[in-house]
Amino acid sequence: MRSKLKKATACLSAAAMSCSTLLNFPNGALEIKLPVYVAEGDVAISETNFPDEVFRTYVDTNFDTTDDNFLTAEEIAAVTQIDVTGKGITDLTGVEHFTALSTLCCSNNQLTSLDVSKNVSLTELSCSGNQLTSLDVSKNTELTELLCYNNQLTSLDVSKNTELTQLNCDNNPLTSLEVSNNKALTDLTCCNIGITSLDVSKNAALILLGCSGNQLTSLNVSKNEALTYLECSDNQLTSLDVSNNTLLEYLNCSGNQLASLNVSNNTLLKYLFCNENQLTSLDMSKNEVLEYLDCLNNSYEIDLIDGSFDLTSLPEGFDVTKASEWTNATADGSTLTVKDLAQSVTYTYDLGDGSTVLFTLVPVSCTLTEDMVQAIANQTYTGEAIEPAVEVICGEYTLVQDEDYTVSYENNINAGTASATITANSFFVGEVTVNFTIDKAEPEVTPIIPEGEYTVGDALPEIDYESEISGVIEWLTELANGLSDGVNELEWQFTPDDTDNYEIVTGTAVVEAQATTTTTTTTATSTTTTTTAASTTTAATTTTISTTTSKTSTTTTGTTTTVPKTTTTTSATTTTTSATTTSAATTSSTENTTTTTPETTTSAITTSETTTSTTTTELTTTSTTTTTTDGDGSETTTSTTTTTADGDGSETTTSTTTTTTDGDGSETTTSTTTTTTDGDGSETTTSTTTTTASETTTSANTTPTETTTSTTTTLPQTGYPVVYDYIMLAAGTMVLFGAFAMAKSRRKDEE
Repeated sequence: MRSKLKKATACLSAAAMSCSTLLNFPNGALEIKLPVYVAEGDVAISETNFPDEVFRTYVDTNFDTTDDNFLTAEEIAAVTQIDVTGKGITDLTGVEHFTALSTLCCSNNQLTSLDVSKNVSLTELSCSGNQLTSLDVSKNTELTELLCYNNQLTSLDVSKNTELTQLNCDNNPLTSLEVSNNKALTDLTCCNIGITSLDVSKNAALILLGCSGNQLTSLNVSKNEALTYLECSDNQLTSLDVSNNTLLEYLNCSGNQLASLNVSNNTLLKYLFCNENQLTSLDMSKNEVLEYLDCLNNSYEIDLIDGSFDLTSLPEGFDVTKASEWTNATADGSTLTVKDLAQSVTYTYDLGDGSTVLFTLVPVSCTLTEDMVQAIANQTYTGEAIEPAVEVICGEYTLVQDEDYTVSYENNINAGTASATITANSFFVGEVTVNFTIDKAEPEVTPIIPEGEYTVGDALPEIDYESEISGVIEWLTELANGLSDGVNELEWQFTPDDTDNYEIVTGTAVVEAQATTTTTTTTATSTTTTTTAASTTTAATTTTISTTTSKTSTTTTGTTTTVPKTTTTTSATTTTTSATTTSAATTSSTENTTTTTPETTTSAITTSETTTSTTTTELTTTSTTTTTTDGDGSETTTSTTTTTADGDGSETTTSTTTTTTDGDGSETTTSTTTTTTDGDGSETTTSTTTTTASETTTSANTTPTETTTSTTTTLPQTGYPVVYDYIMLAAGTMVLFGAFAMAKSRRKDEE
């Protein structure tokens, strides 16, 4: 009423001011802003107070009864429930104004934070399906129901919520949960939160417990006698005692490691899921109201010993008389013998209520025993380490060495008792040691008796032996009167130096003696039990082949003629070379005559200029060289005559070169005469050139006697004669000078 009176007064004041303004400004030319008066406790429905537009619209629509965009204290006090489930709200700021709120449902939105510290009257809070990373409900002491599943909460403290009866915090990364103070709890669901332990011993009022998908290794529900629903699947439980939970109607303990389960006291049980465990038996004879049972895929791991298993060692409750239809094994009383160790064993079990279920035993290991190791045959000493193969058989399976087991040896060189240690690998476990025997070796001995003639009365001959081992051989037979007439069978014994590893060998030898001197044939045998040992001697003939290497020395006489430096062009193919050496005296060394002048070129045919031939004519060249040396070595004359004839006989050129050298090399005279004659003899051209060179160094190796050497060489040659070459050179020179004169004359004319 007071608030309404204030609003009426404000309206009258505003009306009076408006009338006064209109009287003064009849044309309405003045703009006036009227003041707004807000009563204490009123909350404007604005963006400041309610930032999220969706939530702001929700508040305005549902709680502003006067439609003035304000929430009065009376309007706020009237709000006890807010349900904005699934509206896409990102911010619930403004909810703190509703202090009378008892139920808040804001699930399935996009909230990242939620402040309910001012909502102290809350009894039910549902904020699941958001992105909350924290939630403080410590001020909400009247809270009885909290649903905060499917968020990202890393911690949750409900110790102050002692009135809490229902808590669902599934699918949050909490890792721990403490509910000891929540003694009023009847429904607790904490699945998939990563906890490793859960204490519900103080929650005696629990009717429903869901804790699946965690890492629980144990769960004690013996104090939860009111329990009717228990969901504890997909943990790591190895045991579960539900004997005190006589009201239990639903039990799901699948996906654990339970080896036994006793539900004989759970007579009200309607649904049982115990699949994916390690059960080997199950008694359902007392569960008469059971409507559904899933007991599939229960496998129990067993450790075999020598391929067998004692069924009495299975978990409590197994009755061998209820097991039948064994596969991959045979059951003889309580002994189970597995056939294929790599395969599982299955059997059908009677549940006691007229139904059966299939259970599986999985061999995971097999302990080795000495009985699995096959006997190792005796070995014989060899002087080296002996490692016999070791065969290990388990049931019908033969183990593979280096894959299923390894073997090591000891004392396995010398004769005596050796051992083999078998160490299991992988599936097989354990280690066993077995012994085997290394026998002494029997040496191979060939007795040797000297060949000769033995007569009656002769003493026993000396005996020797051939063997790879050392020892002593001696006669065992004693002859007081010497050898007797005829065949004498004599016994001998060989004692090895190493009697620890070699046997002492005995044998017999036969010596034939006669009254007269005869050639005696001796037969020897080597044996420990009169075993004949034959000795064979092989004679090898070695032939030595001597290889002789002969070296032939050739004596060559060469003549070199040196002339002044010239340019030589030869287009010739040598067809025949004939060398004849004539010497007045015979020598064993090679005779060389060398004449040297500065910058000289040696050639069989020389010209003073280079000749270029564009036409190839087949020529025949005959060269004859004659060297004459005075007996006292005072003068040496070398004459070389070269005759070149065209293949058609049209032209013949004869060139004679004579070189005379003083014995002291002080002067060398070279005379060359060239004669060219046409084939018909119509024209003959003769050219003579004489060259005298002084101070020429001459080196000559000569013999005291006069030696004449004649060499004839016939070579095919091609090219124009020398005269033609000169003519062509002169013609070219004239053309060059003519061109030069014409150019000079033209230049003068132009000037």
